[in-house]
Amino acid sequence: MPFFYGTAMDGLEASFGTFDGSDLREVQAPRSCFKGASLSQARLSQSNFSQACFTSAFLPQTEWRQVVASGVSFSTAQLDHSDFLESILLGANLSQAQGHSVNFVGVDLTGAVLRQAVLDWSDMTQAIAVQADFRHASLFEVSLEAANLMRANFQGADLRRANFEGAQLDGACFDHCRVSGALFTGSTGLTLAQRNVLRKGGAII
Repeated sequence: MPFFYGTAMDGLEASFGTFDGSDLREVQAPRSCFKGASLSQARLSQSNFSQACFTSAFLPQTEWRQVVASGVSFSTAQLDHSDFLESILLGANLSQAQGHSVNFVGVDLTGAVLRQAVLDWSDMTQAIAVQADFRHASLFEVSLEAANLMRANFQGADLRRANFEGAQLDGACFDHCRVSGALFTGSTGLTLAQRNVLRKGGAII
C-alpha cells in the first residue's frame, strides 16, 4: 500500500499507475496526471489537486474530503461511493463520469461541467453549483436540498425523484428534463412558467 502522506507531487506523471488503498492525504499535487490510473479506496483528503487530471481513472470508494481541486478533470472516471465532502471543485470537468452514491455535500462546483454524468443516488445537499452544466446528466434520486443552483443548466437531465427542497434556482434551466417525482417544495427562483411545466412533468412543487 503506497504511502505518500504530506508529500509534494507538483506535475507528477502517474498515468495508468496503480495506487489502490494509497494514503495521499495532505499532498500537494497540482497539475499532476493520473489519467487511467487505479486509486480504489485511496485516501486523498485535504490535498491540493488543482488542474490535475483523473480522466478515465478508477476511483471507487475514494476519500477526497476538503480537497482543493479547481479545474480538475474527472471526465469519464469511475467514482462510485466516493466522498468529496466540503471540497472545492471550481470549474471541474466531470463530463460522462460514472458515480452512484457519491458524497458531494457542501462541495463548491461553481462552473463545473457534469454533462452526461451518471450520479444517481448521490448527495449534493448544500452544494454550490452556480452556472454548473448538468445537461443530459442522470441525477435519479439525487439530493440537492438547500443547494445553490443559480443559473445551472439541467437541460435534458434525468431528475426523477430528485430532491430540490430549499434550493436556490434563480435562472436555472430545466428544459426537456424528466422530473417525475422530483421535489421542489421550498425552493426559490423558479418562474411561474417553469413551475407549470415541472408540475405537468410530475414534479411536486
